[in-house]
Amino acid sequence: MEFHRLRQSELDQCCKLIEDNFSTAHARAFRTEAAAKKGHDFYTLSENSNVLACGAFTYSPCDDSTVESYFVCVDRAHQKKGLGQLLMKKMIEVAKQDEQVDLVIQVCKKHLVPMYERLNFSILYEKTNGEVLMGMKLR
Repeated sequence: MEFHRLRQSELDQCCKLIEDNFSTAHARAFRTEAAAKKGHDFYTLSENSNVLACGAFTYSPCDDSTVESYFVCVDRAHQKKGLGQLLMKKMIEVAKQDEQVDLVIQVCKKHLVPMYERLNFSILYEKTNGEVLMGMKLR
């Protein structure tokens, strides 16, 4: 299993994962943001050139000390194997290397809260649509 920054050759695979886990509109947004490469960092977990999980970070437009993880998803054939948690651990390690960053936030569906709590995220806010804003202090 290899964790690395998104490679151009993996873009289509990541878009497919995002479409399967979120929506076509999310996949289009991911493709646009990955092409722009401004203010976003994209990562994958892959094995034998197959992307199994992907995710991204963006810096908060209001606060350079906060990054938001988003588009975090795992290939459905590989879910429930700890890959989402492994991807987030690796992404958090990257965030910790930036000495300015002291908070990571993530919006997730309610059923994913236990996974994020195992990573030391806490609930910051519960939205009425079933989504939850989670946060993790790094320092």
